[in-house]
Amino acid sequence: MADIVITSIQVKDDFLSNVLQTALDAGYTHGIGYWADWGHVTADKSDKLVKVEIFDRDTDKKYTLERSDVLRGILSALNHGHKSVLDTDNLDGPTSDIILQCACFNEVLYG
Repeated sequence: MADIVITSIQVKDDFLSNVLQTALDAGYTHGIGYWADWGHVTADKSDKLVKVEIFDRDTDKKYTLERSDVLRGILSALNHGHKSVLDTDNLDGPTSDIILQCACFNEVLYG
C-alpha cells in the first residue's frame, strides 16, 4: 500500500494569522519562545499578523514566515502525523509551535 500524502487543504486567512499570533503570544513555555526569537512583525489593516521574522537560536538562521508558509507548515505537520493542527476551534501554543516548526524545517525538531 502506498503512503498517502496530503497536498492541499482550505484554511481561512484568519486562522493562518491566528497561528502566527498564538505562537508568539504563548511565549517560552507553550509557543516558539524556547527555540526561537522573533523580530519584525507585520500586520494587515485589521491588525491580523501577515508576516513574522523568527530566528532559530541554535543556528541563528532567520525565517520570514507569511500566511502561505503557515499553510505549508500545516500540510507538513499533517503529513508527519500531527492531526491536532486541523482543530481550528482549539488552537493553542503547542499546536502553533508544531505548525511553525514544520513551516521552517519541514519537521518538528524541538520539543
